[in-house]
Amino acid sequence: MSPEFSLNLGNTPQPRERVEMTFDQRIEFANVLSKTVNVALESQSKRIFWNPTVIDPFRCKVNDDLKTEEYYKRIGVEVKKMEDNGVEMLNNFELMAKKYLFYLAQLNRIAMPYTETPVLEKREKAKDKTKKMLENIGKRSDGLPVLIVKKPNGLFGSKSHGGEGIEILDPNKTDFKWNDNDLIFQEFIYPPLDIFKDGYMRDARIILIDGEPKVWYMRRAKDRLINPITKKLDENLPSRSRFLSNLCQEGTYEEPPKELKKKSFQFAREIYQEILDWGNLYRKVTWQIGGEAKCRFLAVDLLYDQNGNPKLLEVDTYPNMNLFPKGEVLAEKMASYLKELSGKTGKSILINNLFCDNKLANETTRILVNKNIKCEQMIFPPEVLEMLGRR
Repeated sequence: MSPEFSLNLGNTPQPRERVEMTFDQRIEFANVLSKTVNVALESQSKRIFWNPTVIDPFRCKVNDDLKTEEYYKRIGVEVKKMEDNGVEMLNNFELMAKKYLFYLAQLNRIAMPYTETPVLEKREKAKDKTKKMLENIGKRSDGLPVLIVKKPNGLFGSKSHGGEGIEILDPNKTDFKWNDNDLIFQEFIYPPLDIFKDGYMRDARIILIDGEPKVWYMRRAKDRLINPITKKLDENLPSRSRFLSNLCQEGTYEEPPKELKKKSFQFAREIYQEILDWGNLYRKVTWQIGGEAKCRFLAVDLLYDQNGNPKLLEVDTYPNMNLFPKGEVLAEKMASYLKELSGKTGKSILINNLFCDNKLANETTRILVNKNIKCEQMIFPPEVLEMLGRR
């Protein structure tokens, strides 16, 4: 029997304009969507269900007024209950915004920019922490200034996707504000001029399905960072258009240099294993449940140092793929994997917090329909449409 694939929000018309909601309205909106997800999951015995709205499906079942530790523990109870009832989560743990970066930095098992936790240790002074950070980064031998990247963690609701909230700081002219749990400070990694000879900032994104790299592409910043003749910065401090390569920030899609593929893919596989370790820890400590961590869809973003060696920028389980120009390639691979996974597990599959948009989800569903796999389209319930201002 063929598995049934279901996509919520599939053909629902998009709102004509952005609707601003109050805090209470956003809570109500999230709760209604959460209930919709749960009703759909419980309505059939075997299906693949998309939830690309980045809404926690367990929100409606856990009281927001609980203390933090108890809240996460209750979420864990709901996760375990759902898994025991035969639902397979595509990714069955959370990255906890960018908190995983501190975990990876402390382990020091993979190459990444020097990353400093924003919290002062007992009796530690701010000036001493700043000094320690700069000593650990060290001086540069190429004449370029040491710069610090300040980015939001996103743990407490700050926007942390698509380059939002990221700043470049001159450590010699900055009064660093420590003890802010929503900040990350990292060493700025310059592009290798031997490979990227035009002096533009670039990063690579690799998409892994079940731990194996499937597609990758390069993103180039809109404006040049380094003059390739003088080897100096075109602008100091660099403006956002010189260091942000996100496609949603007017970055440009490029095919990656072939000589970087082998070591980039191998590095991505190593990162995947580290993320699984984080997932096992998260399930055990935060959700307080057992079960093996699974990460079947992962985006890995890489930078390259002066020797052309990859360094981890960040990972994401729900990257915005809306501007990826070869989405049909990834959709084909995703559709094949979902069909195989459903047949192998014999369970319903929840794809939660994935893709940040509907483009890839819709294309994947279209491919499955063309393969004669039954697909049911789901839409927002009337009360959600009313909240969004649709008539």
